[in-house]
Amino acid sequence: MWRLLAILCLAAVNMLAAATEIRDTIYTGFSGVLFAGRMTIDAPTMTTADGRTVQRWQQTYTITAGVISVDLEPNSTATPAGTSYYVVYRPTSGLAWSERWVVTVSATPLKVSDVRVTTIPTPTVTFPLTQLSPVGAVKGDLIGFGTSWGTFTGGADGQALLKDSSQPRGLRWGTAGQVSSVFGRTGTVTAGSGDYSAFYAALSHAHLIADVTGLQTALDGKSATAHTHTLTREFTFNLGSTTGLMLGNDDDQKQIWWNNLGSTATITKVGCVSDGATWKELRPLGNVSLDWASIGSDVYGYKFIAAVYDGRVYTSANGGATWTETQPAGNVTKSWKYVGGDGDKLFASPNYGRLYTSANGGVTWTERQPAGDVDKSWNALASNGYTIVAGVNGGRLYISTDSGANWTERRPAGDADKYWHSAATNGSKIVVGGGGFTSGRLYISTDSGATWTERQPAGDVNKYWNAAAIDTNSGVKMAVGVSGGRLYTSTDTGANWTERQPAGAVNKYWGVSSDYYGTHLIARAGAESGDNRLYTSADSGVTWTEVKPRGDVITEWTGILWPYASDTPIAWANGGRIYQYVNSGVPSVNLQRDDGTPVNVLASNLSCSAAGATTTSFVSGENGIADGQKVDFVMSTMGGATRRLTLTGTYTVVQ
Repeated sequence: MWRLLAILCLAAVNMLAAATEIRDTIYTGFSGVLFAGRMTIDAPTMTTADGRTVQRWQQTYTITAGVISVDLEPNSTATPAGTSYYVVYRPTSGLAWSERWVVTVSATPLKVSDVRVTTIPTPTVTFPLTQLSPVGAVKGDLIGFGTSWGTFTGGADGQALLKDSSQPRGLRWGTAGQVSSVFGRTGTVTAGSGDYSAFYAALSHAHLIADVTGLQTALDGKSATAHTHTLTREFTFNLGSTTGLMLGNDDDQKQIWWNNLGSTATITKVGCVSDGATWKELRPLGNVSLDWASIGSDVYGYKFIAAVYDGRVYTSANGGATWTETQPAGNVTKSWKYVGGDGDKLFASPNYGRLYTSANGGVTWTERQPAGDVDKSWNALASNGYTIVAGVNGGRLYISTDSGANWTERRPAGDADKYWHSAATNGSKIVVGGGGFTSGRLYISTDSGATWTERQPAGDVNKYWNAAAIDTNSGVKMAVGVSGGRLYTSTDTGANWTERQPAGAVNKYWGVSSDYYGTHLIARAGAESGDNRLYTSADSGVTWTEVKPRGDVITEWTGILWPYASDTPIAWANGGRIYQYVNSGVPSVNLQRDDGTPVNVLASNLSCSAAGATTTSFVSGENGIADGQKVDFVMSTMGGATRRLTLTGTYTVVQ
């Protein structure tokens, strides 16, 4: 009897701790073709319904013949609520995509459609109240956590909590009247000149008192005489991308300040700060991680278009400072595959559907139909704004030389449907890779696709050419990569090739992008584990240096881009962020009054470093800015592509 009871109890425990089986067979959209590739599952940190602690974990599975067989801990009843499994599919052909799973408790196997969710759950953050019981807190106490939970003692009306890393909980009570910062000052702060807008101060005036019986005599000599007010204010100007000697060729672009105060202002101090050399985040949707599918840029790395794999498309016209959602296909979410162009003439393609072009930076869009009025699975895509290359998975290759208005079917591999895997173009010169479902040949055209020549970087063999890049200047420098193979470069339009080894003599899943001259390259070397590394070259691929936008951590980099005429490569991660490398160097700047006489305001040019610099030295008589007059910015010298150069100035006005 006792043995039977023990067996029943053990069975109950096992049933309580049982994982849910996911069993399914998944297909592609191509005539019953089964999915083949890899599937990576990120499991969340949670506590199961039966009280077991599950730590975050990642596992990669190889999927053959479309069969999915995996056992997962149910998270629908776990704590905290709102967790989800992050699942990434990496097919043997094309880009990766991702989805979220919520696994329920089930005694029978579930299919993928049973656990897939279209809206990402939001996890709740909880902690047990038992962590606070030893604190001894009572109603009205303020509780904080540092090395342990505890109350903040003291404190009274008029005191503020200030950051202090030396305190056990990182905070302390300030003295009465003390604040962390007001108008850039700390401690006990009183208002000073320049803290408030000049428009709230009195203009020049006199105080006149009416002649009331006896009052004027009593106040003679005591009323205020006519007087003036001297006000000090500041201006700040955040500069965008600069690639020449001046910010722009017209007043609107290079103007940094306009005196509209009603009287003459005198500039008394000027400062500037440059970005320095660093990787910075671009945040189209704020401080969130997303499945970025593709990013395009103008030649300077200043105007961007970015697409989320299962989401929307966004543009920026100011170096990523602000972003605007644009709707190539209308107000709908799409599985976007590629976006590109030259900043103004844009091109966008979903994974499956129609193609779209814009001639005004994404304000309006036009649907294009290279293959007729039908949806297609688009894969090999490239655009420089004017020439567009679009390949169909299991179909034909189409090329437009007028920004998508007209299209011509091209046949690099003859009159047959092919699986096109990669494309790059500078306009007249085009390189494409394609053929079979997972392998093929490399073809190059020097006449916008009219004629083609097969090239053999890896010899007379079929390869899965999944990466291609070309220099925009002449089109003679190219770089191509094999999925699960090697990286190759050419300096003679593909006639001869050299194997390159950024990551050593090993096979990788490559991605590659080139700058305007083909001198600078950025390459993505992928691994089965999803640990992708990034490498840059400044000598057309001869030597390479690993770069780490996120530090030395495992990152699934899904895309890279080197804007043609800049030194600002871009990389983006699946389920992550967008990063752009910035190296402003030490630009030298000056100011000029916009009065028809280009005379410098500063006595000498000001060198703007990341640490910042200021000057109070001016050309005699040039720092007085008349009412209604403008001040222009002039870049005298520069040591890199400056981003977000911040100019500050202090001026006084007498009223």
